Amino acid sequence: MANNPNQIIKFKNGLQINVIKMPESKLSGIVIKIHLKEQYKNGIPHLFEHLVIDQIKKPSFLNVSGSTTLRFIAFKIIGIEDDIYDFLTKFVYNLSSFQLTDKNLESEKSIVKQELLQYRTSQLEKFASEARNKMFDSNGEYQDSVLGSLDDIDDITLEKVLKFAKNNLTAKNISCLATGNHVDNVVSILKQLDSLPVYTSKNIAFNKSKNILLAKSYSCKGTIANAQVANVSMIFKLTDSNLSTVKIYALSLFFSILTSGENALILQLRKSNHQIYFIKALPIYRYNSVYIQLILSGLPNEAKGIVIDLKHIMFNFERTSKKILRDAFKNLYFQQNVLFDGVEHSVNSFSNMEYEQEKITSFEGVKYHEIINEYNKLISKMLLELNNINIFVEYN
Repeated sequence: MANNPNQIIKFKNGLQINVIKMPESKLSGIVIKIHLKEQYKNGIPHLFEHLVIDQIKKPSFLNVSGSTTLRFIAFKIIGIEDDIYDFLTKFVYNLSSFQLTDKNLESEKSIVKQELLQYRTSQLEKFASEARNKMFDSNGEYQDSVLGSLDDIDDITLEKVLKFAKNNLTAKNISCLATGNHVDNVVSILKQLDSLPVYTSKNIAFNKSKNILLAKSYSCKGTIANAQVANVSMIFKLTDSNLSTVKIYALSLFFSILTSGENALILQLRKSNHQIYFIKALPIYRYNSVYIQLILSGLPNEAKGIVIDLKHIMFNFERTSKKILRDAFKNLYFQQNVLFDGVEHSVNSFSNMEYEQEKITSFEGVKYHEIINEYNKLISKMLLELNNINIFVEYN
Protein backbone atom coordinates (compact mmCIF):
# COMPACT_ATOMS: atom_id res chain seq x y z
CA MET A 1 0.00 0.00 0.00
CA ALA A 2 1.63 3.23 -1.10
CA ASN A 3 1.98 6.29 1.08
CA ASN A 4 -0.07 9.38 0.37
CA PRO A 5 1.31 12.88 0.84
CA ASN A 6 0.86 13.99 4.42
CA GLN A 7 -0.69 17.17 5.71
CA ILE A 8 0.08 18.98 8.96
CA ILE A 9 -2.79 20.93 10.51
CA LYS A 10 -1.90 23.50 13.18
CA PHE A 11 -4.54 25.01 15.44
CA LYS A 12 -4.57 28.38 17.18
CA ASN A 13 -3.66 27.13 20.67
CA GLY A 14 -0.77 24.99 19.45
CA LEU A 15 -2.31 21.57 18.77
CA GLN A 16 -0.74 19.88 15.74
CA ILE A 17 -2.31 17.01 13.78
CA ASN A 18 -0.38 15.08 11.13
CA VAL A 19 -2.72 13.57 8.55
CA ILE A 20 -1.78 10.68 6.25
CA LYS A 21 -4.69 9.59 4.06
CA MET A 22 -4.86 5.99 2.87
CA PRO A 23 -8.05 5.72 0.78
CA GLU A 24 -7.79 1.96 0.27
CA SER A 25 -7.45 1.08 3.95
CA LYS A 26 -10.35 -0.15 6.07
CA LEU A 27 -8.45 0.75 9.23
CA SER A 28 -8.06 4.05 11.01
CA GLY A 29 -5.11 4.81 13.24
CA ILE A 30 -4.64 7.55 15.82
CA VAL A 31 -1.70 8.64 17.93
CA ILE A 32 -2.03 11.25 20.67
CA LYS A 33 1.30 12.39 22.10
CA ILE A 34 1.86 14.57 25.15
CA HIS A 35 5.30 16.18 24.97
CA LEU A 36 6.66 16.76 28.45
CA LYS A 37 7.82 20.15 29.71
CA GLU A 38 10.45 18.51 31.89
CA GLN A 39 12.40 15.27 31.86
CA TYR A 40 10.79 13.54 34.81
CA LYS A 41 12.70 10.69 36.43
CA ASN A 42 10.24 9.81 39.17
CA GLY A 43 7.90 7.56 37.19
CA ILE A 44 4.96 10.00 37.10
CA PRO A 45 4.64 10.15 33.25
CA HIS A 46 4.55 6.35 32.98
CA LEU A 47 2.03 6.12 35.81
CA PHE A 48 -0.08 8.81 34.11
CA GLU A 49 -0.06 6.72 30.92
CA HIS A 50 -1.48 3.78 32.90
CA LEU A 51 -4.11 5.96 34.56
CA VAL A 52 -5.38 7.27 31.21
CA ILE A 53 -5.38 3.90 29.44
CA ASP A 54 -6.85 1.81 32.26
CA GLN A 55 -9.64 4.19 33.30
CA ILE A 56 -11.57 3.77 30.06
CA LYS A 57 -13.32 0.60 28.91
CA LYS A 58 -11.57 -0.73 25.81
CA PRO A 59 -13.58 -2.84 23.34
CA SER A 60 -11.89 -6.04 22.16
CA PHE A 61 -12.20 -5.00 18.51
CA LEU A 62 -9.88 -1.99 18.99
CA ASN A 63 -6.15 -2.02 19.67
CA VAL A 64 -5.49 0.57 22.40
CA SER A 65 -2.07 0.97 24.02
CA GLY A 66 0.37 3.49 25.43
CA SER A 67 4.10 4.06 25.83
CA THR A 68 6.30 6.53 27.71
CA THR A 69 9.78 7.96 27.18
CA LEU A 70 11.69 10.72 28.95
CA ARG A 71 10.26 13.23 26.48
CA PHE A 72 6.68 12.19 25.72
CA ILE A 73 3.70 9.94 26.41
CA ALA A 74 2.07 8.31 23.38
CA PHE A 75 -1.42 6.79 23.14
CA LYS A 76 -2.20 4.55 20.14
CA ILE A 77 -5.61 3.51 18.82
CA ILE A 78 -6.16 1.26 15.77
CA GLY A 79 -9.44 -0.16 14.52
CA ILE A 80 -12.01 -0.40 11.74
CA GLU A 81 -12.92 3.16 10.83
CA ASP A 82 -16.63 2.83 11.69
CA ASP A 83 -15.84 1.42 15.15
CA ILE A 84 -13.25 3.92 16.24
CA TYR A 85 -15.21 7.19 16.44
CA ASP A 86 -17.32 6.55 19.56
CA PHE A 87 -14.32 5.29 21.51
CA LEU A 88 -12.10 8.16 20.36
CA THR A 89 -14.76 10.68 21.43
CA LYS A 90 -14.81 9.19 24.95
CA PHE A 91 -11.03 8.93 25.08
CA VAL A 92 -10.50 12.57 24.10
CA TYR A 93 -13.14 13.68 26.62
CA ASN A 94 -11.53 11.65 29.44
CA LEU A 95 -8.10 13.01 28.60
CA SER A 96 -9.32 16.60 28.36
CA SER A 97 -11.16 16.40 31.68
CA PHE A 98 -8.70 14.13 33.49
CA GLN A 99 -9.91 13.14 36.94
CA LEU A 100 -8.51 10.79 39.55
CA THR A 101 -9.42 9.19 42.87
CA ASP A 102 -7.11 7.86 45.56
CA LYS A 103 -8.49 4.36 44.99
CA ASN A 104 -7.66 4.38 41.27
CA LEU A 105 -4.23 5.85 41.94
CA GLU A 106 -3.27 3.16 44.47
CA SER A 107 -4.52 0.42 42.14
CA GLU A 108 -2.38 1.65 39.23
CA LYS A 109 0.64 2.20 41.47
CA SER A 110 0.51 -1.50 42.39
CA ILE A 111 0.44 -2.48 38.71
CA VAL A 112 3.35 -0.18 37.85
CA LYS A 113 5.45 -1.54 40.72
CA GLN A 114 4.92 -5.09 39.44
CA GLU A 115 5.96 -3.96 35.97
CA LEU A 116 9.07 -2.34 37.43
CA LEU A 117 10.03 -5.55 39.25
CA GLN A 118 9.61 -7.59 36.06
CA TYR A 119 11.59 -5.07 34.02
CA ARG A 120 14.49 -5.18 36.45
CA THR A 121 14.90 -8.93 35.92
CA SER A 122 16.35 -8.13 32.47
CA GLN A 123 20.09 -7.94 33.16
CA LEU A 124 20.97 -6.23 29.88
CA GLU A 125 18.26 -3.57 30.28
CA LYS A 126 19.45 -2.99 33.83
CA PHE A 127 23.05 -2.68 32.64
CA ALA A 128 22.15 -0.17 29.89
CA SER A 129 20.22 2.01 32.36
CA GLU A 130 22.99 1.86 34.95
CA ALA A 131 25.51 2.92 32.29
CA ARG A 132 23.34 5.93 31.39
CA ASN A 133 23.05 6.86 35.05
CA LYS A 134 26.83 6.79 35.38
CA MET A 135 27.13 9.01 32.32
CA PHE A 136 24.50 11.64 33.03
CA ASP A 137 23.77 11.53 36.74
CA SER A 138 27.12 10.57 38.26
CA ASN A 139 25.09 7.98 40.14
CA GLY A 140 26.35 4.42 40.26
CA GLU A 141 23.06 2.98 41.50
CA TYR A 142 20.57 1.53 39.06
CA GLN A 143 17.40 3.51 38.49
CA ASP A 144 15.26 3.42 35.38
CA SER A 145 14.71 7.01 34.34
CA VAL A 146 11.28 6.36 32.80
CA LEU A 147 9.77 3.89 35.28
CA GLY A 148 11.36 5.43 38.38
CA SER A 149 12.15 3.36 41.47
CA LEU A 150 9.82 1.55 43.86
CA ASP A 151 10.35 4.38 46.36
CA ASP A 152 9.49 6.93 43.65
CA ILE A 153 6.18 5.18 42.94
CA ASP A 154 5.31 4.96 46.64
CA ASP A 155 5.97 8.70 46.94
CA ILE A 156 3.49 9.70 44.19
CA THR A 157 0.35 11.30 45.59
CA LEU A 158 -2.96 12.37 44.09
CA GLU A 159 -1.85 16.00 44.27
CA LYS A 160 1.40 15.27 42.39
CA VAL A 161 -0.41 13.49 39.55
CA LEU A 162 -2.98 16.27 39.18
CA LYS A 163 -0.20 18.87 39.17
CA PHE A 164 1.60 16.87 36.47
CA ALA A 165 -1.60 16.75 34.39
CA LYS A 166 -2.15 20.50 34.77
CA ASN A 167 1.41 21.31 33.70
CA ASN A 168 1.55 18.99 30.69
CA LEU A 169 -2.01 18.55 29.39
CA THR A 170 -2.02 21.67 27.25
CA ALA A 171 -2.80 22.09 23.56
CA LYS A 172 0.70 23.41 22.91
CA ASN A 173 2.25 20.16 24.17
CA ILE A 174 0.08 17.79 22.11
CA SER A 175 0.70 16.42 18.64
CA CYS A 176 -1.41 13.79 16.89
CA LEU A 177 -1.43 11.46 13.92
CA ALA A 178 -4.61 10.59 12.03
CA THR A 179 -4.22 8.00 9.29
CA GLY A 180 -6.40 5.70 7.20
CA ASN A 181 -9.55 6.33 5.19
CA HIS A 182 -12.05 9.14 5.96
CA VAL A 183 -9.69 10.74 8.49
CA ASP A 184 -11.66 14.00 8.42
CA ASN A 185 -14.04 12.58 11.04
CA VAL A 186 -11.09 11.64 13.24
CA VAL A 187 -9.57 15.11 12.89
CA SER A 188 -12.87 16.71 13.92
CA ILE A 189 -12.68 14.78 17.21
CA LEU A 190 -8.97 15.32 17.83
CA LYS A 191 -9.22 19.08 17.30
CA GLN A 192 -11.20 19.30 20.55
CA LEU A 193 -7.83 18.91 22.29
CA ASP A 194 -6.99 22.42 21.11
CA SER A 195 -9.44 23.72 23.71
CA LEU A 196 -7.18 22.52 26.54
CA PRO A 197 -5.76 25.35 28.70
CA VAL A 198 -2.73 27.22 27.40
CA TYR A 199 0.10 27.75 29.87
CA THR A 200 3.02 29.88 28.75
CA SER A 201 5.21 29.89 31.85
CA LYS A 202 7.52 27.16 30.54
CA ASN A 203 8.81 25.95 27.23
CA ILE A 204 8.72 22.29 26.34
CA ALA A 205 11.88 20.41 27.31
CA PHE A 206 13.00 19.74 23.75
CA ASN A 207 13.37 23.49 23.20
CA LYS A 208 15.20 24.04 26.47
CA SER A 209 18.96 24.40 26.62
CA LYS A 210 20.70 22.99 29.65
CA ASN A 211 24.32 22.37 30.51
CA ILE A 212 24.80 18.78 31.65
CA LEU A 213 27.77 17.66 33.71
CA LEU A 214 28.95 14.39 32.22
CA ALA A 215 31.09 11.73 33.83
CA LYS A 216 33.77 11.14 31.19
CA SER A 217 35.52 8.06 32.46
CA TYR A 218 36.18 4.36 32.29
CA SER A 219 34.47 2.37 35.03
CA CYS A 220 34.15 -1.32 35.73
CA LYS A 221 31.80 -3.48 37.79
CA GLY A 222 32.63 -7.02 38.86
CA THR A 223 35.77 -8.99 38.12
CA ILE A 224 36.88 -11.00 35.13
CA ALA A 225 37.57 -14.04 37.30
CA ASN A 226 34.77 -16.63 36.90
CA ALA A 227 32.74 -14.20 34.72
CA GLN A 228 30.82 -15.77 31.83
CA VAL A 229 29.98 -12.61 29.91
CA ALA A 230 31.11 -8.99 29.70
CA ASN A 231 28.63 -6.19 28.95
CA VAL A 232 30.14 -3.05 27.44
CA SER A 233 28.55 0.40 27.16
CA MET A 234 30.07 3.36 25.30
CA ILE A 235 28.33 6.76 25.31
CA PHE A 236 29.39 9.93 23.52
CA LYS A 237 27.77 13.04 22.07
CA LEU A 238 26.77 13.29 18.40
CA THR A 239 25.32 16.79 18.19
CA ASP A 240 24.21 19.58 20.49
CA SER A 241 22.34 21.86 18.10
CA ASN A 242 18.69 21.97 17.05
CA LEU A 243 17.67 19.13 14.77
CA SER A 244 16.81 20.35 11.29
CA THR A 245 15.22 18.02 8.74
CA VAL A 246 18.55 17.45 7.00
CA LYS A 247 20.34 16.79 10.30
CA ILE A 248 17.72 14.22 11.30
CA TYR A 249 18.30 12.36 8.04
CA ALA A 250 22.09 12.60 8.52
CA LEU A 251 21.69 11.00 11.96
CA SER A 252 19.48 8.31 10.44
CA LEU A 253 22.12 7.69 7.78
CA PHE A 254 24.77 7.28 10.48
CA PHE A 255 22.67 4.75 12.41
CA SER A 256 21.91 2.91 9.17
CA ILE A 257 25.64 2.47 8.48
CA LEU A 258 26.24 1.38 12.09
CA THR A 259 23.62 -1.35 12.04
CA SER A 260 23.41 -2.67 8.46
CA GLY A 261 25.47 -3.30 5.36
CA GLU A 262 29.14 -4.20 4.99
CA ASN A 263 30.23 -1.48 7.45
CA ALA A 264 27.95 -2.67 10.29
CA LEU A 265 29.60 -2.71 13.70
CA ILE A 266 29.04 -6.39 14.36
CA LEU A 267 30.71 -7.38 11.06
CA GLN A 268 33.70 -5.13 11.69
CA LEU A 269 34.19 -6.48 15.22
CA ARG A 270 34.00 -10.05 13.97
CA LYS A 271 36.78 -9.26 11.49
CA SER A 272 38.95 -8.82 14.59
CA ASN A 273 37.82 -12.31 15.72
CA HIS A 274 35.69 -10.99 18.59
CA GLN A 275 32.84 -13.25 19.67
CA ILE A 276 29.90 -10.86 20.04
CA TYR A 277 26.63 -12.13 21.52
CA PHE A 278 24.65 -8.90 21.26
CA ILE A 279 25.11 -5.39 19.90
CA LYS A 280 22.79 -2.41 19.77
CA ALA A 281 23.13 1.30 18.97
CA LEU A 282 20.71 3.58 20.83
CA PRO A 283 20.14 7.32 20.39
CA ILE A 284 19.83 9.21 23.68
CA TYR A 285 18.13 12.60 23.84
CA ARG A 286 19.06 14.94 26.68
CA TYR A 287 17.41 18.33 26.22
CA ASN A 288 18.75 19.68 22.89
CA SER A 289 21.68 17.23 22.67
CA VAL A 290 21.80 13.83 20.99
CA TYR A 291 24.13 11.10 22.24
CA ILE A 292 24.73 7.54 21.13
CA GLN A 293 25.00 4.51 23.39
CA LEU A 294 26.64 1.37 22.02
CA ILE A 295 25.75 -1.74 24.05
CA LEU A 296 27.60 -5.01 23.49
CA SER A 297 27.90 -8.41 25.12
CA GLY A 298 30.91 -10.64 24.55
CA LEU A 299 33.54 -12.83 26.13
CA PRO A 300 34.98 -11.44 29.40
CA ASN A 301 38.61 -11.66 28.26
CA GLU A 302 37.78 -9.68 25.10
CA ALA A 303 36.15 -6.65 26.78
CA LYS A 304 39.20 -4.37 26.68
CA GLY A 305 40.00 -5.38 23.11
CA ILE A 306 36.40 -4.67 22.07
CA VAL A 307 36.61 -1.16 23.54
CA ILE A 308 39.88 -0.44 21.69
CA ASP A 309 38.56 -1.79 18.38
CA LEU A 310 35.28 0.12 18.74
CA LYS A 311 37.19 3.38 19.06
CA HIS A 312 39.21 2.55 15.93
CA ILE A 313 36.01 1.73 14.03
CA MET A 314 34.39 5.03 15.01
CA PHE A 315 37.48 7.00 13.96
CA ASN A 316 37.38 5.26 10.57
CA PHE A 317 33.93 6.68 9.83
CA GLU A 318 35.55 9.76 8.26
CA ARG A 319 36.84 7.42 5.53
CA THR A 320 33.47 5.87 4.69
CA SER A 321 33.42 5.05 0.98
CA LYS A 322 31.02 6.66 -1.49
CA LYS A 323 29.54 3.23 -2.23
CA ILE A 324 28.70 2.60 1.43
CA LEU A 325 27.17 6.08 1.72
CA ARG A 326 25.10 5.55 -1.41
CA ASP A 327 23.90 2.12 -0.24
CA ALA A 328 23.05 3.52 3.20
CA PHE A 329 21.06 6.33 1.57
CA LYS A 330 19.07 3.77 -0.45
CA ASN A 331 18.43 1.80 2.74
CA LEU A 332 17.30 5.00 4.46
CA TYR A 333 14.87 5.70 1.61
CA PHE A 334 13.56 2.12 1.82
CA GLN A 335 13.17 2.18 5.61
CA GLN A 336 11.40 5.55 5.55
CA ASN A 337 8.81 4.18 3.14
CA VAL A 338 8.39 1.04 5.25
CA LEU A 339 7.75 3.16 8.35
CA PHE A 340 4.66 4.77 6.85
CA ASP A 341 3.40 1.99 4.59
CA GLY A 342 0.00 1.14 6.03
CA VAL A 343 -1.97 2.24 9.08
CA GLU A 344 -0.30 0.02 11.69
CA HIS A 345 3.24 0.89 10.56
CA SER A 346 2.37 4.59 10.51
CA VAL A 347 0.91 4.52 14.03
CA ASN A 348 3.85 2.59 15.50
CA SER A 349 6.43 4.76 13.73
CA PHE A 350 4.87 8.09 14.71
CA SER A 351 4.40 7.00 18.33
CA ASN A 352 8.16 6.37 18.64
CA MET A 353 9.31 9.59 16.99
CA GLU A 354 10.87 12.49 18.81
CA TYR A 355 9.09 15.82 18.37
CA GLU A 356 11.67 17.07 15.88
CA GLN A 357 11.10 14.02 13.67
CA GLU A 358 7.32 14.26 13.48
CA LYS A 359 7.31 16.61 10.52
CA ILE A 360 9.25 14.03 8.49
CA THR A 361 6.74 11.43 7.35
CA SER A 362 7.74 11.51 3.68
CA PHE A 363 11.08 11.26 1.87
CA GLU A 364 9.93 13.52 -0.95
CA GLY A 365 12.19 16.47 -1.78
CA VAL A 366 15.18 15.08 0.12
CA LYS A 367 18.48 15.83 -1.63
CA TYR A 368 21.32 13.34 -1.39
CA HIS A 369 24.17 15.86 -1.39
CA GLU A 370 22.60 17.93 1.42
CA ILE A 371 22.34 14.88 3.67
CA ILE A 372 25.91 13.78 2.85
CA ASN A 373 27.26 17.26 3.64
CA GLU A 374 25.44 17.23 6.99
CA TYR A 375 26.63 13.67 7.63
CA ASN A 376 30.25 14.75 7.13
CA LYS A 377 29.77 17.60 9.63
CA LEU A 378 28.25 15.12 12.08
CA ILE A 379 31.21 12.76 11.77
CA SER A 380 33.71 15.61 12.27
CA LYS A 381 31.88 16.60 15.46
CA MET A 382 31.73 12.99 16.61
CA LEU A 383 35.49 12.50 16.20
CA LEU A 384 36.12 15.41 18.56
CA GLU A 385 33.68 13.99 21.10
CA LEU A 386 35.39 10.57 21.07
CA ASN A 387 37.98 12.10 23.40
CA ASN A 388 35.17 12.51 25.96
CA ILE A 389 33.78 9.01 25.68
CA ASN A 390 32.17 7.30 28.67
CA ILE A 391 32.88 3.57 29.00
CA PHE A 392 31.28 1.16 31.45
CA VAL A 393 32.13 -2.56 31.59
CA GLU A 394 30.26 -5.09 33.70
CA TYR A 395 31.48 -8.65 34.25
CA ASN A 396 28.81 -11.28 35.01
